[in-house]
Amino acid sequence: MLGLVLEGGGVKGAYHAGAIEALFEMGYTFDGVVGTSIGALNGAMLVQGDWERCMEIWDTITVSQIMDIDDNALEKLNSFKIDRSLVSYLGSKIRSLGAMRDASSEKMRNFIESNIDEDKIRKSKMDFGLVTFSVNGLQPFELLKEDIPVGKFAEYLIASANYPVYKLHAIDGYNFIDGGIWDNMPIKLLIKKNYEDFVVIRTRDRFQSRYEQKYENYNIKYIIPSEKLGTAMNFTQNKIQHYKKLGYFDAVRTMKNLMGKQYTIDHFNDNDMTEFMMDLPGELFKEALFERKMEIPAAKDEAVARFLSLIKEENNLSDDDDLARTMVVFLEKFARIYGIDKFKVYDMQDFVSAIYLAAREDVFDHKGKLQKASVKDADKELFSTMVKYYFIKHPV
Repeated sequence: MLGLVLEGGGVKGAYHAGAIEALFEMGYTFDGVVGTSIGALNGAMLVQGDWERCMEIWDTITVSQIMDIDDNALEKLNSFKIDRSLVSYLGSKIRSLGAMRDASSEKMRNFIESNIDEDKIRKSKMDFGLVTFSVNGLQPFELLKEDIPVGKFAEYLIASANYPVYKLHAIDGYNFIDGGIWDNMPIKLLIKKNYEDFVVIRTRDRFQSRYEQKYENYNIKYIIPSEKLGTAMNFTQNKIQHYKKLGYFDAVRTMKNLMGKQYTIDHFNDNDMTEFMMDLPGELFKEALFERKMEIPAAKDEAVARFLSLIKEENNLSDDDDLARTMVVFLEKFARIYGIDKFKVYDMQDFVSAIYLAAREDVFDHKGKLQKASVKDADKELFSTMVKYYFIKHPV
């Protein structure tokens, strides 16, 4: 059986949405879903068969739907457009903090109750589970759907997602807060159901090794954000759409075992890369070694070998890392510097071409004359030196 595990994280649940879309496109189906906080909410909508509705919600949700906060005020705050009206508004919210928490809790209740169908979840053949935490005796509640009392499904989903901005959520004499305080990635809920295969969609990469060691006897694929995601309650559509795209391409790269860390690059082999590099002029690599004040060998193959050793040393790669990985790490750095679009799947030739064309625009003016690079950076200088030489010898 294949289980899906969704880590909590507020608005970062949009990352789940993008990743799950990619998983569905690749043909994955799941026998059970568990999650904490927003992971439980996304999971519940998947289990009840309303995934398209869930995606629609992510495309339209604003913070005012789930918190007593004005959308325009949040936009101003995020863009640092601090003016007198914003200061006055925030001051009024702080002075009436209790009332704001009550109103926010009511909005969250209405949001969950209007989108969750307990009957559909219970009738689904898929397993489902969530985690919340009671402040009464500091007790975790790790619940599969059969453990949740009839009629209380929405209540426990509210409890699982009860972020500290909301008031304590009371159920049958217990007061609950967000389950992330106990277990934000509840793999063990499905282990109890004898699952051995999992896809885990994370919302942060901290403590990754801890989970890998804890569950090393299970077959787990972790989809991990390739960039640090922001705060949990920044429900702006710009953030949401970015997180969806990021989740989609991180899932494609991970599940298809493609190359790259922040970019997605289709497979290529060392022989192709060796041929590509040996087609470049040897002086290109010698210029790079000269830039780093290294001894320059006469033979081209030696210059290439020393250049690769330089790249491995400067990027903390091991001698065992192959040529393909070494060059991807090297090129990704410059793709970031030049702002190359990360939300597409590249073949290696297209990736190299995109970087070189952007670099050429940076180191040549409109008349084709060399100019100073716009970014002062040691790595940029190394690459622009190579680019200058390459395009002098190979004009586009």
